[in-house]
Amino acid sequence: MDKSNSRRGLPEISINIHFLYEWRREPLWNFEYFSNPFYTIWLVINGCRRIETRTGSFDIHPMDLLIIPPNTLFRTRHCQAYKDEIHYLAMGVGIHCGDIPFEFVCRLPLQSSLSLDECQSLSQLWSRLLHQWQGSQSRDGFPSNRQTARTLSQADDELDNLLANLEFAAMERGMMASLIRYCEGASLEPFEAIDERVLKANLIMRHSVGNKLSMSNLCEQLFISEGHLRALFQANLKTSPMKHFLMLRLQRAKELLLTSGLTITEIAVQTGFDDLHHFGKMFRKYEQTSPSRYREMGRGE
Repeated sequence: MDKSNSRRGLPEISINIHFLYEWRREPLWNFEYFSNPFYTIWLVINGCRRIETRTGSFDIHPMDLLIIPPNTLFRTRHCQAYKDEIHYLAMGVGIHCGDIPFEFVCRLPLQSSLSLDECQSLSQLWSRLLHQWQGSQSRDGFPSNRQTARTLSQADDELDNLLANLEFAAMERGMMASLIRYCEGASLEPFEAIDERVLKANLIMRHSVGNKLSMSNLCEQLFISEGHLRALFQANLKTSPMKHFLMLRLQRAKELLLTSGLTITEIAVQTGFDDLHHFGKMFRKYEQTSPSRYREMGRGE
């Protein structure tokens, strides 16, 4: 089957904020290698730090915007010998175009230097979003569909909750639009450049993170040979199909470690690992730490 030459429109973008903080870290503060399963975004208000990844390092300063892609190991160090506190706004956000990770279709620079007006505008939007997000954490969410009898007061509360959720969704999109607009050198990758069979394989994998999925079973669903699928993944994503599937399972494990109260054994089962030992071995290999330590570090962020 040949790759389709028809132009595909970009799917609907979904945004999910996982955390929003304002941090004032002490002069001696740093953290060791850590990777979030979603975008990590900082806006530096005051102070500086060196950001180190597996591929390089750079210094961040006031009015710098930092955008770390999902599953990227990074750590902080002091800038030279100078130790000072650092004040920054932090956000963890998952972005998808339909079922496709946003990083597949948009390349964002790790570091951008903002103007004073841009920094102030982004800070104000961030503060409003933080206020709204904190308020949403105290609400019970949407009412149950099973509820049949409601008082007028309950109906009003539900309407207020609906309006607040719609307002927050609009603010999320406004924030991401501003972030991308202020990035230096952001580029949209041609969506058509990703082979449809790779996109379909990615979708099957995402829906199978808790199940057994062999290479042969995946190829049967795609009506393609194993060698051809390996070649497509290498050409499109610079990795193998099973390595990509493992990374999706570890990504889901990290999400559960950070956002759920499940035990590590339960998380291992839900992400398709045979046993706790195998899960811990794979996690340490790619995340440079144990699942329990990862959860502790994530709560510190």
